[in-house]
Order: sequence, then C-alpha cells, then structure tokens
Amino acid sequence: MMVNSNIAQPIFLIVNADDYGYFECVSKGVIECAKRKIISATGLVANGPNFTNAVKWLEDIPELDVGVHLNITYGAPLTLSMKKCLRSCGGVFKSAMITAAMIYSKRINVAIIEEEWRAQIQRCIRAGIAIKFVNSHEHIHMLPVLYDRLKSIVAAFDIPYVRYTQPEWTISFDLNSHFRNIVLNTMVMFKDKEQVKNSIALIGTGLSCKLNIKYIEACLKRMRPGRVYELMCHPGYHDSSEIKDRRIARYHSWENEFRLLISPSMKRLLKDFNVKLISYNDLANGRIKESMLLEN
Repeated sequence: MMVNSNIAQPIFLIVNADDYGYFECVSKGVIECAKRKIISATGLVANGPNFTNAVKWLEDIPELDVGVHLNITYGAPLTLSMKKCLRSCGGVFKSAMITAAMIYSKRINVAIIEEEWRAQIQRCIRAGIAIKFVNSHEHIHMLPVLYDRLKSIVAAFDIPYVRYTQPEWTISFDLNSHFRNIVLNTMVMFKDKEQVKNSIALIGTGLSCKLNIKYIEACLKRMRPGRVYELMCHPGYHDSSEIKDRRIARYHSWENEFRLLISPSMKRLLKDFNVKLISYNDLANGRIKESMLLEN
C-alpha cells in the first residue's frame, strides 16, 4: 500500500457506533470500543429495553460523544399515541418498510412521530445525556415527509448535527446495498441545499453492518484531505440468548466489525491515509472549521 506521506492536512474522521442500547451485548461491545478510543461517538437507542444500564455505562467514558439514535422501526414506542397507532402490529414497531408504509397510508400521522421523537430525545436529556447529534435506526428520518420535522425538532432542542445519509454509488456491493442505495437516492432527491447545511459526509452505508478492511480502504481512497467525514459502524458482541430474531442476527456482523475496528490492520490503514479521529465536540468548539463539512 502506498503511504500518503505528502498530505498537508489529515482526513478528519468521526467514528460513530450506531445501536447503543439496542441490545445489552451490543452495548458492551460499543463501550469496549470507546474505552480503547477507536470510536468517538455513539447513538443511544432511547426506547431500548437496556436504556438504564446503557446510560450508566457511559459514566466511565465522559469523552465519548453521545447522540440519539431515533427509533421508530423496532421495539416498543415510548408514547401512548404511537402505541395506539401500532395496535395492528401488537403495539411494537415491526420494520422500516412497515413504518414507512403506515406513514404514507396515513395510518401513522407525522405529528405522532414527532411526539415520539421528542419523547425519545427528552428521555435522554432527563438521563443527563448532553446530546451532540441525532440520526435514526435504518435511516428512517431521511423520508422527505419526516426530515423537515426532525430539523425543526433538533433546532428546538439546540442539537447541532443531524446525520444526512446518502447512497454510495461509486462502490459496488451486494443486492441489499443496491436496494438501500435506490431507496436513499429517492429520499435525497427531495432535499435542497439549505437542508443539507452543517451535514457531515457519511461513509459506511455501502456495506452497512458488514464493514471490512477492503471497504474502508476503498472509502479512504475517495476521501479528501482537510474534510470531515463520519464512519457509521455497528460494533458489538453477539449473544444468541439475547438476540433471538434471526432476521436481525443475519443482517448484522457486530463481532466482525468489533474485530475490524480494534485490528492492527485498521490502525495501519488510518495511519497510512493520515486520518485524524475527531468528535462532534471538536466541531462544536470550532477546532474544525465549518467549511470542512459537506459541500452545499
């Protein structure tokens, strides 16, 4: 591999672990990554069954940026209004596809989703979380009918960053990746430049939940020195006695991503491409210029 020794500026990278609080075993893996300082942020699932423990474990790593991983695609909602909307589904969220279908068929009013999202954010605030960003489980917030609502919500809570998920067309992967790209492309077609303001270029969608070293290297080759990027990742431990949903277990490779992030190969790759790990807090404090964010 050729070392980029002539790069004047580093590539600035936020390594953001999704799904913290999703399952206890996954959360433990995320915490281990944070303690090893190989991730700089994580998104907390506020309606997860392990919320209390997940918050408590964060006390040992105050330097880790925490955001809200808004969830309206899996598990039980926090609000009574949303539970009533989900009666036909047993009172729980079933999947992103089912949630989207219920939204566009008017079986779930957008105002109910806003109420649920506010409740999830408020639960994190009440738990003492200083929220640095928001994103969503399965990128559901990118639906055109939801994105504007979310921008208004984060403005009200003074949360500076919302993940702007874009398709990765330049790298060819499996059929799931192509389908996800088609859906994401449909979503972003309706966004204007003002909506994208203060967004961070995202990588990780092309091989979501199954990252490997070859993919990371391909992404780094396309990244520009002096710019800020976010790597979406899903590290964790897998306990089959806790994670019993086979569909979820098949989709995720938590332990493979955990091993990837802590591997000497990953460390060497980041060094070769002059990557500097940063946090959302670095952006908020002005240590990284806004001009280095996603171009509008």
